[in-house]
Amino acid sequence: MTINKDIENIIFSIFDVFKAGNTKVIEDHLHEQATVWDVFTPELIKGKHELVAFHQRNQEQKESRGELMINVAQPIIEVKATLAIALYYLDFSYQEQNQSLAGWNN
Repeated sequence: MTINKDIENIIFSIFDVFKAGNTKVIEDHLHEQATVWDVFTPELIKGKHELVAFHQRNQEQKESRGELMINVAQPIIEVKATLAIALYYLDFSYQEQNQSLAGWNN
């Protein structure tokens, strides 16, 4: 497997485990001082401690949302020595809560 394929697999796996609610897998791969940006937070998430707290809050809110749908476009990856840059487009949406029960009549 090439380094580009390894990076691609990491990108896709991050969103798979997030969708499944297993955020510890993401946290385990990040450096203690890593900085993360999330679309729903105005500030950067700095360090593993803040990330763990963010994920906990996010998972607690999960019950109030519908199913998360994620589509990640094919990444463009450039590797130069010890630096890798990955660009990709992410499209996501939350379905209506209990959408699978819509139309159910007792």
